[in-house]
Amino acid sequence: ELHILSTVIPKVRLFKLHGDLLQRDRTTTFNEFSKSKSGILFCTDVAARGLDLPNVAKIVQYDPPTDLKDYVHRVGRTARLGKKGDAILFLLPSEIEYINVLKTHEIHAEPVQVEALLEIFVPKNKNKDYKVIATDIQLRFEEYIYSDTKCITLARKAYSSFIRAYATHSASEKHIFHVKKLHLGHIAKGFGLREAPSNINSNNPKPNSNSSNSKNKMKKKKNGDEKRGDKPRNLSLKRLAEEDVNDEFAIGSYSSLLGPTTKRKKK
Repeated sequence: ELHILSTVIPKVRLFKLHGDLLQRDRTTTFNEFSKSKSGILFCTDVAARGLDLPNVAKIVQYDPPTDLKDYVHRVGRTARLGKKGDAILFLLPSEIEYINVLKTHEIHAEPVQVEALLEIFVPKNKNKDYKVIATDIQLRFEEYIYSDTKCITLARKAYSSFIRAYATHSASEKHIFHVKKLHLGHIAKGFGLREAPSNINSNNPKPNSNSSNSKNKMKKKKNGDEKRGDKPRNLSLKRLAEEDVNDEFAIGSYSSLLGPTTKRKKK
């Protein structure tokens, strides 16, 4: 389907536009989205230029473009012909220097802390932590992904595509966008995946299952561990502190949120 009705935002249609669609489907999507009073268009750079989409209120970029010119073209879909609009760009703590790159081209972005975005979910006059609500949304997302083998496969492909695309940033921006700076576990979490990054490329995606076979396997593994005399590992206070900083909702310093890096041994 070229568009569906959102189950989260009432009466809002969701559209998609990407290079793998047939030309007639792209044209139909463009026309339907253009005449809609409200809607959200999920698109790749195929819609970044050459399309005159009327009355676009906001442009949201989840991934910084690999070329600054693409950034200009993307945000140019809103605030056209003297009208007002907003452009939102998500950046990781390790990518925050990209704001200075934009400034050198007379593009002045206003930083917004992630807490301010997450606190929108907290109902007014209620003493609730935004982490509780954000965690609930994350769990629902993960449950949806793991409800179907096809969804797991798509999420894994999206994760792998993101990593490959991240590596295509120009050499002049490698000090900002470098794969070694990514926390791969958090990136996987962003795609609704619960697996370790090293296991994501496995060819055996399995949806959630409460079958007796799964329980028997878990029981068998536990008994095997007991026979070998394995003991639960004890985490040091330092390790516990590191795990707390690396929580997906933690707001830490630049250095504390860098992903794992590897170093080559000198011969």
